[in-house]
This record gives sequence, structure tokens and C-alpha cells, in this order.
Amino acid sequence: MVTSLSQNGRFTFESYGFRVSLESDNGALLTKAADIAREALVGRISLIENQSSFAGYRFGLALKDGVYYLYQNGELTNHSPSEYL
Repeated sequence: MVTSLSQNGRFTFESYGFRVSLESDNGALLTKAADIAREALVGRISLIENQSSFAGYRFGLALKDGVYYLYQNGELTNHSPSEYL
């Protein structure tokens, strides 16, 4: 389980040369997304301690009224009643 989520709702890491931020105001959703990222990238994640540093890819996750929303770099890309966007 990932334990290095920032208090501002962001988990930033570098993997395979790319810096990525996962962002959410829902702590449980962010923790699950961070755990999935770690598993999908076979543990090849380097945590970035400076959470305000630039990330080339930002993914936002939200859950509102039973609907999950996925944002990429600030743009809504998908929404669904299922957490598996």
C-alpha cells in the first residue's frame, strides 16, 4: 500500500523517465489509484518528495454523486458509474 500521499491530495512519481501526478480530494480514491499505478508499473516508481514540482502528466480523479470522473492535465476525459474508467 502506498503511504506517501501528500496532504494536498497529490501523489507524484517518476517511472520509465516520465513524471506523473495523481490528484484527488478523495483520499481513498487517490490511495487506490496510487496502488494500481505501482502494480501496473511493476513497482518501478520513484516517489517525488517535492509534490509541487512539475509533472508532465497530471491525472485527476473525482467521485461525485456516484459517478467517477477522470481528468488528464485538467481536461475531463471520461466519466462512469464504475470505478473502472
